[in-house]
Amino acid sequence: MFIATILFIAVLLLCLAVAVAFFGVGRGLFSIYRQSRTRRLAAQGTKALKERQEAEALAWFLKAEASWSLNTHDGHRASLESDLDFLTKIADGIFKIVGLKSGPLRGDLQGIIGEMKSLLHQHPYFSTDVRKTRPELLERWNAMCERLNVIRAELRTVGQPIL
Repeated sequence: MFIATILFIAVLLLCLAVAVAFFGVGRGLFSIYRQSRTRRLAAQGTKALKERQEAEALAWFLKAEASWSLNTHDGHRASLESDLDFLTKIADGIFKIVGLKSGPLRGDLQGIIGEMKSLLHQHPYFSTDVRKTRPELLERWNAMCERLNVIRAELRTVGQPIL
């Protein structure tokens, strides 16, 4: 009876470990898929812009912006910077089409991305892993992320009337 109980617990723990590993791998694969989809959408927007199809290019860029997400890889400095740089490229495509209509919005976006990058470089142990980062830095980072989301929503509304 004792051996059967230990064997049952061991099998249960193994199943739990497999489920946790599957969830982590599945989440990572979804993240990679989403990132490649976003890059593909932006590439289609760039192609349409080169072909002078502005309405189509704007639609592609807006789809890319909607599917963009921060922290698509591992949450470390290089990954976060790469995600922010890619958002800048997507927004630049939108700004090329929208033009002067988006003047202050472009400055706001560049400003918040600059602040976020500055925070990443100022603190050597900055990570989205809360165990390694001081609470005041995380509060500041979360506030910047909220502001970035507001700016992204404004960016989407600027492009909508043109479509």
